[in-house]
Amino acid sequence: MSEQVLSYYCMARYVPDPIKAESMNFGVFVLSAGRARFHCISDWTRLRKFGGERIGFLKEFARSAKAMDDEQYVRHIVIKWKNSIQITEPRPSLMDPERLLVYAAQKFLAETGPAELGYRRKIDLLRMTQRTILDALDLRLGSVANIYLKPRLSVPGKTGRHTFDLGVANGCPYFLAQAISFEIGDQREIEKQVDAASWAIEDVQNLRAGWPIGVVTLPPKATGEIESTYANAWKVFRDLLGAEVLDEETVRPWAKKMADLVPTQIKA
Repeated sequence: MSEQVLSYYCMARYVPDPIKAESMNFGVFVLSAGRARFHCISDWTRLRKFGGERIGFLKEFARSAKAMDDEQYVRHIVIKWKNSIQITEPRPSLMDPERLLVYAAQKFLAETGPAELGYRRKIDLLRMTQRTILDALDLRLGSVANIYLKPRLSVPGKTGRHTFDLGVANGCPYFLAQAISFEIGDQREIEKQVDAASWAIEDVQNLRAGWPIGVVTLPPKATGEIESTYANAWKVFRDLLGAEVLDEETVRPWAKKMADLVPTQIKA
């Protein structure tokens, strides 16, 4: 019998005056198997009144926290951060990470309902992918890595131009990435994204065959029609269009392999 893997949760809290130590929770991390997930409040009114100061720095932290997918990094800031933003000590749970995120958010973030936590959106996947690619480029290129990474990169196809979620380029693209979350459960929206990505990849490959393109996905949670859509999309992207179909695990080695193709000298 396999050993039960523990998950952990910890709260991101706002402490306006560390001496008084009064605090209010505004986010929750769930840690499991080396990975981290974050969810935060959407209505900041109470938090603004609680602190009596501008809270732009809290919103900025919340945006960056959604890209913090490394468990050890979150555990590091638990120890180091002791000022206005503090992270509580992680507490263990036998719940799986998905259920634990819903439970902790409902319990400790008053406004959060289950509908808000049922899936990760494309923007969540895109932030993770962007950070993963940037990390790989940083290993290859150092401090100039961010010069190469281009959000919303437009590239030519045989019949027109197409915009990809991410591209790595310097003059011409070295590789491209598109993100699709099948977790969202909206069949019509997913089909729209799949069709748009398929056409863009096909048209770009018709102009220049073999261009490295990765389609980063979050697989569906539900079964049925959406699961069939995911399986069909996988076959189309990989077998018919020659793109790499990736998930949260495989995007990391792919990003490193792609980064190794990038020349280390910037073109004038």
